[in-house]
Amino acid sequence: MKTNKDERNAIATKFYKRMEEQVPVKQAELEKSSLFKEATRLSKEINKLNKTKSDLKSKLDVMISNHNKKNGSSFFRISQYSSYGTENEGKLYINMDSSWSVVPELCNAILIAQVGAETVEELMDHLAKEVSL
Repeated sequence: MKTNKDERNAIATKFYKRMEEQVPVKQAELEKSSLFKEATRLSKEINKLNKTKSDLKSKLDVMISNHNKKNGSSFFRISQYSSYGTENEGKLYINMDSSWSVVPELCNAILIAQVGAETVEELMDHLAKEVSL
């Protein structure tokens, strides 16, 4: 049997409607299967773990924020890697501001520290206190 484009399209559309009629039947069969029951149970477990993960993440965020506020350094702070799905996800690290934002502040601190410092060592000690080293 040979068909043209329009005939093929009409046949495909009619067959698709037959397929659609089978969806409720196949869905009912699926819901009765052990696969569906096990998958549903696992899905509920995943949802519980995701909720637990979210709660722990919120708690950790609060802890990090509180620590950073107590630390008092405007140059160093604890951060978390956020690379989803990697071994570093959630790992803590010390984050330091870039030199373009820190160096001008250090220059100002050096100007102020020069007033009370007699030696370079005293100047470095004053800067270390300034940035909470």
